[in-house]
Amino acid sequence: MYASVIAAASRTGSILVTAEVLAIVLVALRRRSHVRNRALTLSVLAALAMLSQPSSVGTSSGGVFQLADPFSVRREFFQSSLAMIRDRPLMGFGLGNWSTAYPAYALRDNGLFANQAHNDWAQWAVEGGLPFLLLMLWIAARSVRPALRSLWGIGVLAVFVHSLVDYPLQRPALAGFFFCLSCSYGSAQKKS
Repeated sequence: MYASVIAAASRTGSILVTAEVLAIVLVALRRRSHVRNRALTLSVLAALAMLSQPSSVGTSSGGVFQLADPFSVRREFFQSSLAMIRDRPLMGFGLGNWSTAYPAYALRDNGLFANQAHNDWAQWAVEGGLPFLLLMLWIAARSVRPALRSLWGIGVLAVFVHSLVDYPLQRPALAGFFFCLSCSYGSAQKKS
């Protein structure tokens, strides 16, 4: 999975998945486990990191990582989203309606269709209003403690962070799976 993120040439994805792997290693090292398990875990992670590097050779990632302002379009989407939030802070524009409302708030028209805000947090506030944003913040905040107790729960936190610069939770099936996963590790942590 790590190699696929690197090969996909996603700037934020590459940074987050690398940070997530490092966080998992650090959490694993802090736990009391057999030294051989630690060495095996670190060896496997190091091998995966090394194997992922050749997979990105020859892809467009070099160009993507060298853009002068890689967030210019996302910044415009965010600024437009803030204007939309100011106009309808309580009720929003309705879930799934960011792309419908966006043209009236676009800072410039480049002739392309803007499908998402490229920031789930801003899009949630635009579509569902500030109450919906607060609900999502509450869910994220409630996920922190169980996620830190669980190695694989750290991935849930990484998705919430990734949502600041992309829209991983705008596909209903992925969002449903993500929220079921976040609920399941939270309830599993309470039982243990």
